[in-house]
Amino acid sequence: MKQRTALRRPKAQSHSSFRLNTTLFTAVSVIYMELILKLFTCDKFFDAGLFIMPLFAVLPALLLSAICSSMKHRTAKWITASVLILLLILYAAQTVYHGFFGAFFILYSLAAGGVGQVTGGDMISSTFSAILRGIPAILLLAVPVVLYLIFGGKHIVYRRYKPLHKLLTLG
Repeated sequence: MKQRTALRRPKAQSHSSFRLNTTLFTAVSVIYMELILKLFTCDKFFDAGLFIMPLFAVLPALLLSAICSSMKHRTAKWITASVLILLLILYAAQTVYHGFFGAFFILYSLAAGGVGQVTGGDMISSTFSAILRGIPAILLLAVPVVLYLIFGGKHIVYRRYKPLHKLLTLG
């Protein structure tokens, strides 16, 4: 019998061939959030900390990439989104706290009653005032999260690595 060979249609090309690695996107997002925090909270923008900042952004990006590389694509997408939202909340809280107290919060200040001091009666209006003053910074801090939620599924690449390779990369 004669076999029929079906003509295959070429796969539809996506509108954009732009692809970004999750490690690079996360590192750039952390650096961007650090720059926004520095812009809105520090008097001196250009100093030594500006050049050290990328070094500290690489570690969370590598950790997130290592975790996501062992997951399915959908799970990795949710983990990345959750981490970016958590970072947004952390940086937004730092911005508002700095606008209110003029200092950055640390875990000790939270445990020692720093938050309890703000929730006292007449301090609530001052708290809302600090939040309102921080809205421009919070909106700018949300840009990586919004970009990820809109374009992340189509343009962020999650590479799956063998466990031995991951151990060698981390160790």
